[in-house]
Amino acid sequence: MTAPDVRTAVAGAPAAASGTPIGVLPGDSGPDRSAVERLVTAALDEDLGVAPGRDVTTQATVPPDEVGTARLMARADGVLAGVVVVPAVLAQVAGRLALPSPTMTVHLPDGSALHRGDVVAELTGPVQVLLVAERTLLNVVSRASGVATHTRRFADVLAGTGARVLDTRKTTPGLRALEKYAVRCGGGTNKRMGLYDVAMVKDNHVVAAGGVAPAVRAVRERFPDVAIQVEADTLDQAMEALDAGADFLLLDNMPVPVLTEVVAAVRAREPETGHVELEATGNLTLDTAAAVARTGVDYLSVGALTHSSPILDLALDLDSPALVPASGSSSRPTPLAAASAPAAGAARVPSDLTPSDLTSSDLTPSDLGAFVAANPMGVLATVGASGEPEAALVGVVALADGTLLVDALGSSRKVQNIRRAPRVAVVVGLGDVTFQVEGVARIADGSERATLAAAYEAASPGSRALDPQLAIIAVVPGWVRRYDATRRPADVTEAQW
Repeated sequence: MTAPDVRTAVAGAPAAASGTPIGVLPGDSGPDRSAVERLVTAALDEDLGVAPGRDVTTQATVPPDEVGTARLMARADGVLAGVVVVPAVLAQVAGRLALPSPTMTVHLPDGSALHRGDVVAELTGPVQVLLVAERTLLNVVSRASGVATHTRRFADVLAGTGARVLDTRKTTPGLRALEKYAVRCGGGTNKRMGLYDVAMVKDNHVVAAGGVAPAVRAVRERFPDVAIQVEADTLDQAMEALDAGADFLLLDNMPVPVLTEVVAAVRAREPETGHVELEATGNLTLDTAAAVARTGVDYLSVGALTHSSPILDLALDLDSPALVPASGSSSRPTPLAAASAPAAGAARVPSDLTPSDLTSSDLTPSDLGAFVAANPMGVLATVGASGEPEAALVGVVALADGTLLVDALGSSRKVQNIRRAPRVAVVVGLGDVTFQVEGVARIADGSERATLAAAYEAASPGSRALDPQLAIIAVVPGWVRRYDATRRPADVTEAQW
């Protein structure tokens, strides 16, 4: 999993301080910027009408000077792609509305593994801009993330075989640069961007040129700077292509036994030809990919990556400006070491009311964070293997979005329970005032674990969170209650998040 990349920039700025676009797949230059601008312009023209266009609902109901914060959230597990395009969407919308461009804080860059409930980015600026941009940016990120997620499944199946998954030209018109970038985000490889950068000699070209050798020779004479790939359906065609000097073969629709024979024959001639790259294609699926890869081909090309991938569900959730402050720049998720006091006007109800009698209040992540910062101990309740409840005293840290972090030995019962049954409850505070939280927990893996451990250590210096033997548990609250027994009657405040 790619490490979170928490950076803040004015949306639409061409690059972050490092010189790379904000949110881009680490190590990648991102999709062609002119293609991104054209894509965004076309998408906004579809949604708003010809520039500048209009949103008759938002512009009638939201004052142009109202400022707010929205969170780009994952609603499903998958692989992230398309965040790099969001600044262009926001900047173009801001330009059409003649309003300031929002700032964008990226918590997860493209290529990151996503879990349901993850905050991908926070956008702060004119609410009109955020709402007008919402559908376009979600369409882009959801589509790209769907492609990346599908690609990752193939990449995982091929892991250890030496073969890599390739895309094709079977892309959505106008989205090629984005979809091919999404393939890279998912761990795949781009074959060719179009008809201009790699020659592909197929059966019709052979007929038109009078044979494989004349076709290869004609391309080399006219376009000596491009690589040449030759399609072969049989062993004889593959050998003819090698005789013509081809060094990249597309082996089309061959059953595995035939493919195995062709690969062996081609490899046997490599002492004289040099290495020949071999690509298998034709009706490849996740079920057949590993067997095809074991034949010894270098690549498997899968058109379905871009023509049949379902979208990944994401959402843009607007927070009330009074409840969630704008995020600042940070190198890691921000612990709430000094959060604001409980929101004014929060509902207070007698303690003898049952949960069904309680109504939602204005409890915010800031309220929870302020309490956790002052009361960093609590009890974590999980469900054991036989369904029995199990509880443990734990240290707790809160992030800016209300996520609670707990560290624990990787071999502990609580960690094993969460891997099996992620719904948990946490009671924070050991005195007369407590916060009770119910939510979904996950065990952070890989570089996400390192990032969250660093956030834990920043809020609780001297902890053992950085110890690799400890697991970091992240709890995303769904229901929160503050209970104050110092009052008579006790004050109870409840909220659904």
